[in-house]
Amino acid sequence: MQTFYLPCVGFCCGFLSLLLCGCAPSEPANAKSITSETLLQVGVMTPETRNVTDVVVFTGELRAVDTVDIQSQVSGILAKKLFAPGAIVQKGELLFEIEPEVYNAVLASRKAELAVLEARLPRLQTDWKRAQELYPSGALSEVEYEQSLADYKECLASLEQAKAEILKAEIDVKYTQIVAPINGAVSRELVTVGNLVTANDTLLAKMVSLDPIHLYFNIDETTLLKLLRQHPDAANKISIPFRLSDGESEFVAKLDYSSPYMDSNSGTLQLRAICENTPDSHGRTPLLPGMMAHVQLPVSEEYSAILIPEACIGTDQNLKYVYIVDQENKIQIRQVVLGALQQDNMRVVQDGIQADDKIVVDNLLRVRPGLTVETQTIDN
Repeated sequence: MQTFYLPCVGFCCGFLSLLLCGCAPSEPANAKSITSETLLQVGVMTPETRNVTDVVVFTGELRAVDTVDIQSQVSGILAKKLFAPGAIVQKGELLFEIEPEVYNAVLASRKAELAVLEARLPRLQTDWKRAQELYPSGALSEVEYEQSLADYKECLASLEQAKAEILKAEIDVKYTQIVAPINGAVSRELVTVGNLVTANDTLLAKMVSLDPIHLYFNIDETTLLKLLRQHPDAANKISIPFRLSDGESEFVAKLDYSSPYMDSNSGTLQLRAICENTPDSHGRTPLLPGMMAHVQLPVSEEYSAILIPEACIGTDQNLKYVYIVDQENKIQIRQVVLGALQQDNMRVVQDGIQADDKIVVDNLLRVRPGLTVETQTIDN
């Protein structure tokens, strides 16, 4: 029994030894290249250096210089509408007509009343002169004398009243034709033809002037103080650049008004600027009342600055930082002091980086301090 199992045990051990030797790992020839390929690739860029001006962005609103509610000053049936809704109209252009027949009849009646009084006046004037001649001799009683004088004066007063009534009737006839009070755009009609219009109550349409146009916005106290220091003698002559909501269209307005007091509730001051709004060949203006505007208020003189993309800046509580790649291709974290954000979304860096540093601009969620990376330069 013993002589039978010993060779089998030796054979099995030898077979296992060969199997284990064949399965032992060996160092691959391309191990170095595999390690290189597994390095994290990050995009880097050097900071941009250029002259900038610090701006503070505020939200503003465009408003018409003149806004008018079109109402009738006489009551009656709306007879005509004489404009295209939304059209640009000139001051004095006819917009609506209230039925004029009633007011023309009233005018004719007032003129007839004046004619009656004018016909009566010579007779009363003669009676008064006769009374003046007869009264001293006693041929006319005192009552008759005073009655003659009163009739004459009453006729004179009635004449003045009749003339005033005619003037009012002529004005009412004029008011039956409702004209544009300003140059600008008119809304759609708010009352259609055939409806009863009540004087000084029924709103017929609205009008707004378009050229020029006002820009209103509020600024905080800190920005106001910077603005006053920068422009101590010409605060109302500052150019105010602004953009519309698309971020592409840029315009420049001139500051023409500032509120004389700060709003105690919001801690802001209201400013107003005026901007040209010239219509095109089709009569359309690039700016409309009610549009929102992003005001870019300059609060510094031009200076040279180092800038980096806003997107590559990280935040740790109240600290700001960026990742840079050192000469050994290792990630370092660098605390920075930031300045103003520019229009192209580049941020001024006041301290913390140099002009030749390599700033990490992508793969920011995967990098960490001390990590060796492979860099790919991205153009500014």
